[in-house]
Parts: sequence; C-alpha cells; structure tokens
Amino acid sequence: MAGAVFYSSAASQDPPRDTVAVPRDTTPPGADTIRTQRDTVIRRDTIEAPLARAEFPLTMDAAGRYHWTRDELFAGGGLTLLELLERIPGATPFRSGWIAAPAEVTWLGGGGRVRVFYDGIELRPLDDRTGGLLDLAEVQLWTLEEVLVERGADELRVHLRSWRVERTSTASRTDVFTGDEDTNLYRGMLGRRFGHGEAIQGGFQQYGTSGIPSGGGDELSLIARLGWAARGVSVDGFGIRARRQRNVQRRGDAYEIPRVNSIRRDAYGRIGVGDPESGGWAQLVLASQAFTRERIDPPRLPLDTIEARRSQRQVVGALGWSSKAFRTSLTSRTYGGDDGFHAIAGRVALDHRLGGLAALAEWRGGDSTSLGEISARFSPVSFLSLAAVASLRRAPSDLDADDVMSARGEVALRLGDLWLTGGAVTLDSIHVTPPIIFDSTFVPHDEGRTTALFGGVRGRVWRAVHADIFAFRWERQGSYRPRMQVRSEVYVRTRWLTKFPSGHFGALISVRHDYRDGISFQRSIGPLVALSSHELSSLLEIRLVDAVLFWRQRYTIGQRATELVPGYSLPRQTTLYGVRWDFWN
Repeated sequence: MAGAVFYSSAASQDPPRDTVAVPRDTTPPGADTIRTQRDTVIRRDTIEAPLARAEFPLTMDAAGRYHWTRDELFAGGGLTLLELLERIPGATPFRSGWIAAPAEVTWLGGGGRVRVFYDGIELRPLDDRTGGLLDLAEVQLWTLEEVLVERGADELRVHLRSWRVERTSTASRTDVFTGDEDTNLYRGMLGRRFGHGEAIQGGFQQYGTSGIPSGGGDELSLIARLGWAARGVSVDGFGIRARRQRNVQRRGDAYEIPRVNSIRRDAYGRIGVGDPESGGWAQLVLASQAFTRERIDPPRLPLDTIEARRSQRQVVGALGWSSKAFRTSLTSRTYGGDDGFHAIAGRVALDHRLGGLAALAEWRGGDSTSLGEISARFSPVSFLSLAAVASLRRAPSDLDADDVMSARGEVALRLGDLWLTGGAVTLDSIHVTPPIIFDSTFVPHDEGRTTALFGGVRGRVWRAVHADIFAFRWERQGSYRPRMQVRSEVYVRTRWLTKFPSGHFGALISVRHDYRDGISFQRSIGPLVALSSHELSSLLEIRLVDAVLFWRQRYTIGQRATELVPGYSLPRQTTLYGVRWDFWN
C-alpha cells in the first residue's frame, strides 16, 4: 500500500518529461542502435461527483449542535464512540475496563434510549448477552466521516456517515498508536476515484491489549467500498467485518464477564439520487447485519464451533427535499428476521436566522409504539437563543402501560464567542433497561416523574483558549445514573498562522476533569453501588504538514481506583501516544 501511494505521489509532483527507453542491442557490430521515445502523461487531480450520503436532521440546539468532522473525530486518538458521547450533557457512559471491554451509554438515566444510525441504517444489538443494548465497542469510529448527535427529549439519536473519497488522486492514511496496558494499534486506509466516477476504498484497523484487570483483548476490523457516482446518481456497496476477542474479566465476588470470540458483519448496497443537503433526493438501501459468537470450550463435535449466531436484514427507503430554510423527509425501514417489524418516520423542519422548528413522527410495528417529537429554537438577537423540545411516546392500547411525556428547555447567552447555557429536563417516568453484560443479575427499574437541571459553557474564551464545561444534576438519586455529573475541559487550539502562514503547523493542548456521584445498580439479590469518581485527562497534539503527533493520558484522582460499574476497576493511569499521517496527491 505504501509503495503504491508513494509511487503515485512522486509522479504527480514531478513535471511532465520525456523518457527514453533503451532496448537490449541485438544488432550486429557497426549497426545503428535503435532507441524508442515515449511521453509520460501526468493526469491532473479532479473532484468527481460525491457518493450518496445519509440524511442528517436539523437540530434545534440553543448553542450550536453536537457535530464532529473526520479530523475532529481523530483528534487525540479517539478510539470508541463512547469517548465521543460522554461529551453530551445527560449521557452517562459505562465501561468495565480498557478499549476491549464492553461499553454502553444511557440517556437521561435510561438504558435503551440510545439509537445509532450508520449511513441511515439502524445498528441493532445482536449479541444476546447485552440484554437488548448496543455495545458501543462494536461501532467502528475510525470508519466515519461525520457524526451528528440529535438530543431528543426521550432518546438520543446518533447519526453516522461513513468515509467517502471524491478525488482522483489516491488518498491514504496510516496511524500507529501504542501505550499502557500493552496497547498497540495500527490503522491504514486507501481510497481513490476514477475519471468516469468509479470509487474504490479499503482499510483496516488492528489493536491488541493484554491488560489483565482491565479486560485485555484484540480486534481486527476491515472495510471495503466499491461505487460509482455521476450527475446526482450514485450506486455503491459497503461492508465492515470486525473480529473481536475479549478476555474474561473477574469481579471481586468471583462474578465474571465471560470471554468471547465474536465476528460482526455489516454490509449494504445503496442507490441514491440527489443530495439530502440540497434539493430533492431519494435513496434505497439493502442492508445485512450478522453477529457470530464462537464457542470457547472444546466442541463436542467437530462442527460444533458456533455458540450463537444471529442476523437481521434491513431495507431502508427514504426520500425528501431540502433547501436553505425548509426540509422534509419520509423514511421507511423494514427489519427482517424472526423478530422483524416495520417502522415509518417522517420529518419536517424550518430553519431561519431568527429561529427554527422541527417535528418528528415515528411509528414502529414491532411493539406498536409511536413517538411524536417537536423542537423549536428562537434567537431574537445574536447573543440570545432559547430552545425547547418535547416528546410523547405512546404505548400500544392492548398493553397496560402509560404514555410517557418528556421535555427539555434551555437558554443560551453569548458573551463574545463564548456561550453560557442553562436549562431543565422533566420526564414522566423512566424504564431502565439494565446493562446485564456487566452482571446478569441486574434488573429493570421504573421510576416516577423526575426532573434535572443542567448548565454549561462552550466556545472560545480568549484568543486560542476554549472551554467545554457542563454540569448535570437530578433532583434525587436514581438507579443506573449519578445524581451529579460534571465534565470540565479547557484547551488551546492554534495554527500559529503569524509564524506559519502555510497552515502546516498546528497545536492542541487540553486538560479535562470528569466527576460523577456514586451510582446504584439494582440486582435481584440486592443493590450494588459504584462510588463517586474523579478522573483527570491531558492531551498534547502537534501537527506538522500532514502528520499529527499526539500524547494523551488519563489519571484517577484519589487513592481509590475508578469503578464506573461496581467491582470492575479501571486502570489508574492510561497513556496513549502515536502518529496519524495523511497522504494525498
């Protein structure tokens, strides 16, 4: 891969020249030697029509939306989607160890309230050991181009777009990390477009860690894409295959998270017309998701090597129309398999400098539930913004269940480039789906009406100094959620253009503190409690032309090791450092 990239790079940088080929002389002595001359043609780099991309909804956030580009996703060596979602006020991450360990996130104290859409396809939890919750360690963050988080009143919807290439010059990337817990990671990507619109992409990521208490393991994930796009029409096929091995994790009372060897496959074929960001558009996606868990103990029969296997097909049809001020779309999803069902979702949104309005209606045939959500933003002046969102989740009439009403309101005040925010959340009730991957004795829990207050600071404080701070506090202690959660990050980001006007230098220096109260985990034999935790993180990142060197560390403050899940101690210190290097043209 490196040889192919460097060869094409060198050729594209040299000016056209004549080359002379000298064949082997086979004529008798004294005869003239024949030389053949030919021209070397250097093709100019061009941008081809983009491949189709999934719809990103308009979000009515008071102080800017939670959106990350490809460069921002890789900043600091981010490895998992959990590390991204822990930046969202109201989201609570749970993990039992380092990168190979299970990772789950609750939203507003409720498990099962986080949905992830990859290129418009909902990622389903196929591992029966997770109890219906998606293990975020299965989501391949390194394959993404963009991430948008939609903070609903009832659920958190995470929209992911996969990496695409547009240029006919070969684009490639090489990342190498190493660090504590015997962690090593290698990553490579290669992509190119051709003159008639064809596209080819490939990549891999392999990591390994052998930390004993933190849940060692390894994973090899592969991606591939073949496609074609021209004049607003796009056809492509994309696939991910991830083979993961996770070691056993034992708790102090002898309970353990079992060892696992598993393979997850996600693939789809897509036909798209138009772009969801401009004008009319339509897409049809045929997708397949499969999960296989291999048997660890010796098989009874030679072919008895599969312990669990589950798959699901998904057909997604979507169409819509977008302009600068108005958007609308209709999406149909058909989930195949033994527990298959049909879901329909419609969106309408208006957006203007003075405010915006968005509505979502969804009906799911699997359990006959429906969700209606409406959000609004009002910005009468440039330094003041108000936002609110309310949702109603209706249960089917044949079940003895109440409808659930949820709402959130927030106010944002801008001082220079800094936004100060504050607001409140109210929920009729919370049905908590327990994270049984950490303990099979965890049980569901229902709570009555509850409210929470939150506040934060986001934006540029002074010159290159920025802040991202939030605090979230519930009115009372609940299950599977901390009563108080605070995240504080101050960072300096600069390109130092006065000294390096070419933009070939950049620096990022960050310090972050995470705190959360103790959390009660309900069990059938009595509750377990994870005590409060303090963590301090630091990051240094230096950009030199197309290479980025980084060093990040995470420390536990205090004498007691951090436990986000009772009984599973996180490493007291984790250091990760390495280089990310882009090659293009």
